[in-house]
Amino acid sequence: MALNHSCLPNVVPSFNSRTRTLAFHAIADIPRGYAIECAYIDLLQARKRRQELLDRGFGFTCVCKRCTREAALHTMRHDKAAESEEANVEEETQVMKELMQLVNSGCSSAQQRLACLTKEYASLFKHNSEAQFALYTTEMQLARDRDDWNRVMETAEILLKIWSRCGLPDNYHTTETLHVQIYYAAKNAGMMSKAKTAAKRVASIRQICGYSHSETVIELPVEGALACESFFGSEIEACTTHNAMLLKQRFFASLDCLILAKGSIRSGLFHQREQCIFTEHRVL
Repeated sequence: MALNHSCLPNVVPSFNSRTRTLAFHAIADIPRGYAIECAYIDLLQARKRRQELLDRGFGFTCVCKRCTREAALHTMRHDKAAESEEANVEEETQVMKELMQLVNSGCSSAQQRLACLTKEYASLFKHNSEAQFALYTTEMQLARDRDDWNRVMETAEILLKIWSRCGLPDNYHTTETLHVQIYYAAKNAGMMSKAKTAAKRVASIRQICGYSHSETVIELPVEGALACESFFGSEIEACTTHNAMLLKQRFFASLDCLILAKGSIRSGLFHQREQCIFTEHRVL
């Protein structure tokens, strides 16, 4: 069984290693007759980069609604902002490499080097959402390293705004990780009300997406509220990066598949296989 790709998916995968089942949870209402679509790649990339990754890794040209809309906007606008979003690929690659080196360096001059990079590539950071996201992710990690919890919260909230501005799903592994960062920082800063709010948002995303980290449950000392930490090591990218090839293997592996959807789902929408189970989670 295979689900079609979309750069604006309506379902996300959740893999249970114990039962070896792959569940797809709806992150948006799906009316009857609408296609069930997941993302094979990272969503926060320019259209040109997404197209290249999908063509090289999966052998097709994406014509999803998001790609079609962005292509039309680019054609109509013909302005510098639209062009720069898909231009200077080499420059963007170099910036990403340097930002990653800063995160992994652990040197005391990392913050100064980040300031230099921000100034040197100001134009790229101004117009490129992916570069902006990488910049603030790096700043958030450096703030974590020096226990600057207020700055961690500020950068996490900026990252959520960038994500939302790009029209990407509110309930996704990326937003989960960012709200976990806010929870963790608020907890360390003694801001328990903010921590509780973040914990509730994390719990909501995990419930919708089917994510589970039961082995790392942490109890908040606020009216018995529960939150789950999803830090596996100190690197934020360990929480946020999904390898496209790993996803491809998961989607096309011989696993029992359970399809869960918020919208009304008909079995006829799928190419059924003997081991596949289709379930209506909620009828619109």
